Order: sequence, then C-alpha cells, then structure tokens
Amino acid sequence: MRLTLIILFVLLCVSNAKADPVETRSGLISGGTSRDGAVRVYKGIPYAAAPVGDLRWKPPAPREPWQGVLECREWGASCPQLDMTGPVNEIMDRVGVFSEDCLFLNLWTSARSEEAKLPVMVWIHGGGFTLGTSARDLFDGAALASKGVVVVTINYRLGVFGFLSHPELGEENEFGASGNYGLLDQVAALKWVRDNVANFGGDPENVTIFGQSAGGASVLYLMASPLADGLFHKAICQSGLIRPGMRDLKQSEGDFLSAEEIGRKLADELGLGEREKQLDGMRSATAVDLLSAGAKLDAPIVGDWYYGPVRDGWFMPTDAFGRFEWGLFSKVPLLIGTTEDESNMFLPLFLTAGEREYDKLIDTVCADFADDVRRLYPLANYRIPRDAIMQIMTDASFVTSARTIARISSRRAFDTYLYHFTRLAPTLRLSGIGAVHGVELPYVFDNIRGPRRLAFARDDVDIADRMSDAWANFAKSGRPGWTRYNRETERYMDFGDVVVERAHLKKENCDIFENIEFPRSLDWRE
Repeated sequence: MRLTLIILFVLLCVSNAKADPVETRSGLISGGTSRDGAVRVYKGIPYAAAPVGDLRWKPPAPREPWQGVLECREWGASCPQLDMTGPVNEIMDRVGVFSEDCLFLNLWTSARSEEAKLPVMVWIHGGGFTLGTSARDLFDGAALASKGVVVVTINYRLGVFGFLSHPELGEENEFGASGNYGLLDQVAALKWVRDNVANFGGDPENVTIFGQSAGGASVLYLMASPLADGLFHKAICQSGLIRPGMRDLKQSEGDFLSAEEIGRKLADELGLGEREKQLDGMRSATAVDLLSAGAKLDAPIVGDWYYGPVRDGWFMPTDAFGRFEWGLFSKVPLLIGTTEDESNMFLPLFLTAGEREYDKLIDTVCADFADDVRRLYPLANYRIPRDAIMQIMTDASFVTSARTIARISSRRAFDTYLYHFTRLAPTLRLSGIGAVHGVELPYVFDNIRGPRRLAFARDDVDIADRMSDAWANFAKSGRPGWTRYNRETERYMDFGDVVVERAHLKKENCDIFENIEFPRSLDWRE
C-alpha cells in the first residue's frame, strides 16, 4: 500500500512538472508535461486577438505581444454555444468556461530540441459548426504525440458568432464578404503553426490537418479555399461531408435563404428594426441574447441549417463541392472515411419514426430509385423501421460523400486512402446503438486507457494502437499502411473486430445514392 502511494505521488509530481519556456512570435509561454514526463504540454495558447467588441464578426486579428512568460497549463475558454438540451441562460456554467475570448490552441510535443522537425497534426473538433471545443480530455494529444508527431488542437468561433452574415458586415470587408469567421479562425491557427511550431520541434513544412464531423467538413473546406493554400500538406477527413449547393452570401434560392437574409432575420429577432443600421445593436448585444435569438431561427441536424460555411466570394469563391469537381482544391494526400452507424447519433430526433416515415423518405427523397433502395434496405432485415431509416441516412450521406471525395482525389492521381470504422466496444454492443458518429475518436487519439478504460476490452487497446499508428504514419509519410484507393479496386481499411483491408465499400448502395439529388432540407418526418 505504501509503495502504491509513493508511485502515485511520483506520477502526480511528474505530471505537474513545468516545461521550459518556449518563444512564440507574441511572447514566451510555459507549459507542463504529460504524466510520464515524455511529452511537453501547452494548453490555452492564444493564437489571435479576442474577437470581442468591434472585432466581433471580423476576421481574426493578430494577438498583441505580452511581457514576461505566459502560463499555458490550463484549457482556454470554449467559444460560446448553446447547449441544445438545456436552457440558454445555463450555457456559461455547463462545460467549463465559455467566453468570446476563445481563440486558443493546445500543443503536445515529444521533441527534445527545436531541430527535431517532427510532423505536425492540427485537430479541428466537430459539433455541427455550432457546438464543441478543443478543451476535452478526449482530445488530449499526449498519447498521439508520443508516436513521434506534434499535436495541435484548436478552438474556432461557432454558430452565430462564427458564421453570421449581414450586409453591413460585407460593407466593412474589402472583398464584400461576411460569415465564415470560424473557418477564418482555422486559417489563422494554421498560420500560427506555420510561424511558431518549429520552436516546439515541429516541421512547418509537414502539417496534417485532421478533424471529425464539422471538423472533417472543415478539412474539406480548407482544401477548397485559396486562403488556406500552402498552410498544410496532408489532410484527414473523419465523417465530414460537403454537398453541392452551398448557401450563397446574397442570393436566395426559393425557401433556401441567403446568408445575409439570415443575418437580417437575426437582427429582427433582436428587435433591431431599422434595417440600415443594425450592426451596432448586434455588436452591443450580450452573448446569451445572441445565442437565444439565433436558436429561435436555427434548426440543426435536420432541416435548413442556418449557421455554417457559405459561398462568400472570398474564403470560398465558388461552391465548395464544385471546386472539388473542378480540381480547384489543395493537391495533398488525403485520408477519408466514416463509421458504420453514423446517423444513430441522431436517434432522439427519430424516436417515433416508423414504417410510414420509412415509406415517405424513400418515395419523396429517393424517387426514381425507390425500388432499388427498398431492395437494399428491406424492413425485414431490421429490428424496427427506424433502424432502416438510420442506415439509409448513413449510407446516403456520410458513406457516399466519402467515396465521392475519394474518387475525385484519386482520379487526379493524388494519394488517397479510404477507411471504415465498424468496431463495437462492449458497452456499445450492449446498447445496440452501433458504431455511431464519433465512436472512433478515442481510438484515433489512443485515449482509451484512461478513466474510460472500463468501457473497452483488450482488443480495443490493440485497435487503438493500430489506428493511431496509421494516423501518425500518414502524417509522417503520407502512407497509413494500406493500399491506396482507386476507382477500379476500391481498397479500404476496415477497423472492426478484425483490422483488415477490404474492397468495394457498399458499392451498389453508393452507386445508387450518388445519382440521387437530395434536397437541402431533409425534414421529411411527419
């Protein structure tokens, strides 16, 4: 017992050890170390000025230099967001600290000197562009960094703060653009990495961006944006999708409002009636008032999603999906994939879905291909109709989108790799929810040995080792360890109970869904 206490005390002392100060362009910072002392850890590093006051809804500005040494050992504030399950006035004390002063990043490095030149991996969290933070133990980068890379995780503005457009905001911008501030934050973070990561032993000429869900979509948007060109050299998209028909800044299309029209609606919701002078009132509104007003307009997950990337003529000059089709994207190696049961994450929205909704989805959305879809997803194969609906939605959106982007990338002779995650840890197997959206995250970060270890089996430890190794190897060499994807052989890696290379992921299903033009609003429920 005494020996156990001594070991615990030593571990706690090691984990609290200070790392030597490191010079950044804004000043010196100090950090800590991982529990075993092998990785230096810096949390809450400011990479841009606080976007508050007159800087609210402006592109990120440089952070003013500071004097002395800035302590960077605790998570920075998370960007304001609405907890969709709780009252709006509770957001400030639900998950750590929330503040508009939230443009922070975190860094883990095992480099022992500035000369190490380790590959750099920059993580972009998900959350539908309205939720999320890098300040999560799930995204602790120590285990991944111990595999010989520098790991950086970032915050970026969300929801109404990160993606609001308005005519008055366009007047302030030399390109007439507004919105996409969250994506501009990501560009600013990548510039910080370019300018500073060498001092942490990282190689600014070998940067991999990776993200999941909205973070995975962000990876694709950054690949399609001329503003991010040259800031990264490899890309990993996990369960991120983009579709044709991006929202336009000024032009509405039927019921699909333009981004500026949504900004006008928000101002009206705030009671700012004089339509030519609304911006001052919007900038003086509190964060809670903005979140509350924005929540009344938005319909996340299903329907017309108001706060997200837009075609603004600057960050995104033309439709993002079109830019991939036309070859107007960063020519870098790409690793892309999905999980088996992505859409099961949204089960609460479909608790009452039954055979009637199954028929309506197929008949109204799949139209000319309805018979094929019924044949591929017969109700007899599923416990209840809702399960069939979830699988249709998963394959039609996530899996087909990943295959489409993989085909575009590989067709242009760029190294492209496809994966599919099907592993069910014991608790997920018992729950019946499947390999849901985001289930691969602790495997990618190799973070299943900590407090959540009881939820995993010994096999999960091995799978996490293999998956995190693959991600780190891709960052190092552009090769994760399996055959490149091409349209003829369609090889991919299945991370399941057995990690094995397979071919032709849901080929017939994707062939059908690729020919269906899905509506922008999928709210087909009764």
